[in-house]
Amino acid sequence: RTKLSLNGAVIFPFKLSCFKEMLSAVAPTMLFDDGHVSLRALSLLVKDGSLSCTTVDGLRLSIAKTKIDPDTALQLQGLTVQALIPPRVVSILSNLSAEAETCMIAITKDAMSVTIGSLKFQTNLMDINYPDVNKVLPTSTVGTVIVNSAEFKGLLERSKIALDVSSGGSKLPPRLDMTFKAD
Repeated sequence: RTKLSLNGAVIFPFKLSCFKEMLSAVAPTMLFDDGHVSLRALSLLVKDGSLSCTTVDGLRLSIAKTKIDPDTALQLQGLTVQALIPPRVVSILSNLSAEAETCMIAITKDAMSVTIGSLKFQTNLMDINYPDVNKVLPTSTVGTVIVNSAEFKGLLERSKIALDVSSGGSKLPPRLDMTFKAD
């Protein structure tokens, strides 16, 4: 198909640099192999006045989320739109360059377009069942624990040997980024 139907699309403006930064932030955990078809996509979700990009590789989860412009959020109020973007398209969108600061994103059930000035990039979306990552994220905390940071960090370093990353399809070791406050 050379022309995609974008009739009835949800269309909204978004800052191009922020869009590219979000795509780049979550791209490292996107699967490119053929083994996990349901995880081989980037989930772009417009909901509750926010735009979020999510990728998961079976071991790691990346989410980049930001608020949409308040005027645009009013137009999109009550709408929930999800687009599942193929990995090769994420690479192309991450490398788009233009003089314009704002892009127009249009999403339908089957297709998506990003328009920057006179450049319009269109793609079909993936028809797969993407996991609901909100079910794995905690929604509340039980309490606070005060620990000795040096002992805790040592415990985490020792626990890294128990992780098996060879079966996950990723050649990268798990990353751990921690910040400690003074006692």
